[in-house]
Amino acid sequence: MNKTSKHSTKVSNGSAKQTGASAKALTRSTVFAAGLAALIVSFSLIGRAIVPQVPTATWAPTGDMSVGRAGASAVLLYDGRMLVTGGMTDNGVSASAERYSPSGGAFLSTPSMSAARANHTSTLLPDGRVLVAGGAGADGHALSAAEIYDPHTNAWMAAASMHRARAGHTATTLFDGRVVIAGGDDAGVTVDSIEVFDPYEGVFTLLDAVLTNPRTGHAAALSYDGLVVIAGGFDGTHALASLDVYNPYENAVTSGASLATARAGHTATTLLDGKMLFAGGASDSSELASAEIYDPVANTMTAAGGSLAAARQRHQAILLPHNSAVLIVGGTSGGNAVATAELYKSWIGDGGSFEATSAPSAGRAWAAGGALSFPAGLTIRTGPNDGLVMLAGGSASSSASSPMKSAELYGFATVKTDHADYNPGTTVTITGGGWVPGESVTLSLVEYPLHDVHSLVPVTADASGNITSTEFVPDQDDLGIRFFLTATGSVSQAQTSFTDGSTTITGIVKSSEAGNPAISGATVTCDPTNGCNGTITATTDASGTYSIAASYGGSSSSITLTASAPGFVSSTTAFFSVSGGTITGKNFTLAKRPTVTINQASGQADPTNVSPINFTAIFSTSVTGFASSGVTITGTAGGTKTATVTGSGTTYNVAVSGMTTAGTVIASVKQDAATAAGVGNTVSTSTDNTVTYDATAPSVSSINRATSTPTNLANVQFAVTFSEVVTGVDASDFSLATTGVSGASVSTVSGSGTTYTVTVNTGSGDGSVGLNLVDDDSIVDAAANPLGGSGAGNGNFTGQVYTVDKTTPSVVSINRAG
Repeated sequence: MNKTSKHSTKVSNGSAKQTGASAKALTRSTVFAAGLAALIVSFSLIGRAIVPQVPTATWAPTGDMSVGRAGASAVLLYDGRMLVTGGMTDNGVSASAERYSPSGGAFLSTPSMSAARANHTSTLLPDGRVLVAGGAGADGHALSAAEIYDPHTNAWMAAASMHRARAGHTATTLFDGRVVIAGGDDAGVTVDSIEVFDPYEGVFTLLDAVLTNPRTGHAAALSYDGLVVIAGGFDGTHALASLDVYNPYENAVTSGASLATARAGHTATTLLDGKMLFAGGASDSSELASAEIYDPVANTMTAAGGSLAAARQRHQAILLPHNSAVLIVGGTSGGNAVATAELYKSWIGDGGSFEATSAPSAGRAWAAGGALSFPAGLTIRTGPNDGLVMLAGGSASSSASSPMKSAELYGFATVKTDHADYNPGTTVTITGGGWVPGESVTLSLVEYPLHDVHSLVPVTADASGNITSTEFVPDQDDLGIRFFLTATGSVSQAQTSFTDGSTTITGIVKSSEAGNPAISGATVTCDPTNGCNGTITATTDASGTYSIAASYGGSSSSITLTASAPGFVSSTTAFFSVSGGTITGKNFTLAKRPTVTINQASGQADPTNVSPINFTAIFSTSVTGFASSGVTITGTAGGTKTATVTGSGTTYNVAVSGMTTAGTVIASVKQDAATAAGVGNTVSTSTDNTVTYDATAPSVSSINRATSTPTNLANVQFAVTFSEVVTGVDASDFSLATTGVSGASVSTVSGSGTTYTVTVNTGSGDGSVGLNLVDDDSIVDAAANPLGGSGAGNGNFTGQVYTVDKTTPSVVSINRAG
């Protein structure tokens, strides 16, 4: 289209209100979905059947869940159903699960999880399975257990456990399909650790990087650059304003611009323009109605335009697919569920705008739900159930009491394009649904960087509320431009975006292993330092195939692509690209890294008082160059701990010495600590790489009478208390100190741990009986440290004494008083 056509208005260069983010942030669309297109098609897509029609900006009832639940978790499956798991029921924390089927408007029976949990996370994995992690168990304590639901088989399977038990954490999916688990708490103790679940290896890795503050009730979102932004939360004492940015490429956490208001129980939503909305929550004193906007490119935090109509925390904030408004619903204020709902529209005014929308039938605290379609990506442009949100369960109270089983649907209007990117001269087909039949819908296009605003001819919604426009055709001058398309009707608005003139580059990423198998979940990246406008990333599918849309200034450029995957060495390829069209055959073969496990050595006592402590490192193939510099020793044991490495080939012994105080000793192997054919190993994994070191001898704390003195009892008891748990305590360890009595003896010894009861027969006669412990090194703690230290007599202890009086009183005389 010519820049001076009647539908184009020339404006000066500047910042469009719709954006403000740099090209780096805006070039990336939701490319993670691109590698999943084939997988989605392979499902039955039950949602393509007739689904309920809910008028825009209204709520409608749908089928009830099988049981009322609050604090459950919900996630949309690729077959269009929504999996709902766990939560609090009338009978306590639940392990049950069910799936909402939009086509029937009902919840389907689903096998239960192995563990009851609430306040947990459920995350969709690249292959369509669901990772359920952590949460609070039936006893109120956090869980480290995780499990995986497979919708293909409608069955659960065990997953590796997290390294830390946690509830109230966040789970964020990276572009390569890994899941970042951050923060949380365990029975009120907040957590600062981060671990990453690798769906291809099936394991959690506990990172060295930690949050700047332990936090729970925080919020996290993924930036267009693939970074995890974590903000706010509660540290166990106060709400937090701090913001952390986890960089998975560098495996590092850095501080970002803080929130203006400390808040916990809020939400974080990545908006269409790449900025992030942090809304609501609670301060140390009350719920909040304020909201803030974080720009991850500029690292700035600004106030949102306006505030929520109702202060709330623990609410839902759902980015509406193919609409881009954020639906904010539910939550609590003053201990009660908030009944109202509202929309945040980032494209209105300066900093966006909050607008009221209709309220659900009931105020829902701790509800579960989400949109019933996926956001647009390079290959996913629509979904079977666009324009619907499902909200289920919850409670009228912040305590999650009397959980509800009802569910309802919210309808909203949509607008979308048939492609994410267009070559110059290609018609942009714009469609949408959920509009009021017969209404006129205006279409406006704003360019980024801002050069033009295009006002298209309004379209009329048909009897089903659908719209179509094929008017706009980008031209050569639009190369490298991102268009923000806003549709406006009489009741609602919707926004989407697309780009012009990118070159589609395809290829296959394979492994160097025998047969060169394809690598699923590998990432292929191009960034501004390598010739592209912004950072763009694609993820390979099950066949190892990727498709990346590269754009750059001018009509051609020399660009470099980088392919990487967990467990492999990254590789690059450079070539000259002409804008538009498709370049094929840009393939990669990645060298497979040797893997390594390290665990405490077979037969290693644990706890132990012996140094060195031995670990066994086993590599997947024969390696060279493994030395002490490749070992990381951590743990709470004091002293300057050092490692000595011996062995060769695949198996090595790591001997750790230098411990001076009790505590744990943990050994791990660094990445690239050894090589095989010039390729360095991965970071080690472990199932038991922690040993407790304890060289402190136990001692007797007290030997006290268990009953009163003097006594005439035939048997008396003494309570013997040790400084720590010990074993080997029997009658031979005690002697009696007596005066005046005869035949006294130790009858029995009972007890365990730190406390034992010794029963003594007091014999005959009057006098005293005392109990003493005589150390002969037979009493030891868990680390085999003998009582009082090595050597008989070092742990001797003199206990209390009973006065024994068995003589009955008698009348000595009865005399006259005068």
